[in-house]
Amino acid sequence: MPLWFLLIFLCVIPFNCCSNIAKEECKQNWNNYCHFKNSTIICCNITSYSSFRESLFRCRSSKFNVTSIRIHNATVENFDLRLEECTKLESLSIINGKISKFQSRFSNNNLTSMNLSGNGIIDIGPETFKKLSRLRTLDVSRNNLTKIPKIILDKEKEFILDISHNKIKCKDISNLLIKLKNNSTTTNLTFKNRDSTSCLTERSFHWFNSTDVMLLSQIEEQTMLDEACPSGMNSSCTCRAYWTDYLSSKPAAKFSVNCSNLQLTELPPLPANIIYLDVSNNQIKSLELLSTNKNYSEVREFIADNNKIESIAILEGSQFIDNFNVLSLRNNQIKSIPTYILSNAFDRNNFHQRIVKFGENRLNCDCGTAWTKMWLLNNKNYIQDYDEVQCDRDFQRVIDIDPSKICIHEKDLTDYIYYIIAGEILLLLLLISKVTYDYWVFKSSGYLPWPASKMPKLPCDWCFET
Repeated sequence: MPLWFLLIFLCVIPFNCCSNIAKEECKQNWNNYCHFKNSTIICCNITSYSSFRESLFRCRSSKFNVTSIRIHNATVENFDLRLEECTKLESLSIINGKISKFQSRFSNNNLTSMNLSGNGIIDIGPETFKKLSRLRTLDVSRNNLTKIPKIILDKEKEFILDISHNKIKCKDISNLLIKLKNNSTTTNLTFKNRDSTSCLTERSFHWFNSTDVMLLSQIEEQTMLDEACPSGMNSSCTCRAYWTDYLSSKPAAKFSVNCSNLQLTELPPLPANIIYLDVSNNQIKSLELLSTNKNYSEVREFIADNNKIESIAILEGSQFIDNFNVLSLRNNQIKSIPTYILSNAFDRNNFHQRIVKFGENRLNCDCGTAWTKMWLLNNKNYIQDYDEVQCDRDFQRVIDIDPSKICIHEKDLTDYIYYIIAGEILLLLLLISKVTYDYWVFKSSGYLPWPASKMPKLPCDWCFET
């Protein structure tokens, strides 16, 4: 069916888009059916465009002054709607249907309100609202959207948006709020059904990885906390609210600090309440502050990939090693892993999900590294990249080394000490057996057997003969 056919049909279907359709407007047997009411066109149970042909001819009449279109219970997988001919259309409602993807290119500047609720929509095309500069009300509630549709927010204009009962990511809402706050010339955005508006956020904290549901009010509070991010670190570092405790009467925030790619040669000074720190892609050599600075005691996730760190021995006994969730030291200059430090932390799990990364470090592969190999294999549930730790000589994976080949050394007298001791014990047993036998023969027959009878007499023997 020609596209213009559908456009003419839709342009003459009047309706009030932002209100729900009464059940009596669509009868059970009205499938692919459209009827007219005042300046509104009401369509029911749409499953295909081909069934609109008869109605499209009726809709071409100039007597219809279409200002609204209402489509109820549409079942169309990809709803690609074009309304170029609807020059007087002010409202559009497509509700309570089954639509996977909605994409349209509206050129009508009179459209002020749109309702796409209750369709199970997964995706709305990026060009859908591009030319709708007068749109002031958008309802996309009760769908399966994961991101907020792109809308035009003109300055000094109010916009009402309903995104309740979706699967939108909290980061998307947070970015929109930050954008609105940083740009004072944009519109005043009002969220409809605030109490039913929530979002999904993925996070790892303490012993679990979870997808949490956060209310819009919590996201707004967290955005405000971002602005209150404590100062005190390198001015080039970025700080954001990372985790907020909403169980208390007053939200208490923990913060994340990102100091990556700043050419730092040492760990930056931190304020309190930092729970996440990323210092990857720098020139840091020491982890001393992580062990000695009290403001580092709350850090639970520490990312220091692509630096020049040589050892983690200084972390022994630190609060960090007792409480950390993530320790990532990929591609550093670590030559040996003091396994006992981390083994103690793993043993004291206390329901923490420990994650450690040492991949692309090149260890000194000697005889002692054979124990490191077994340790990596035994703790691979904690060490995610255990198979990427290498030897410094031939870049062989540590888990592939053969202890019999790297534990070869020159033999000396100590290698034979066990043989010598065994020989001495054997000689002693033989001597005891011989003396016992000679004594038995002497007592039973009155003479000593050979060679005891041929042995020269000792001075003590002459004494006993007298």
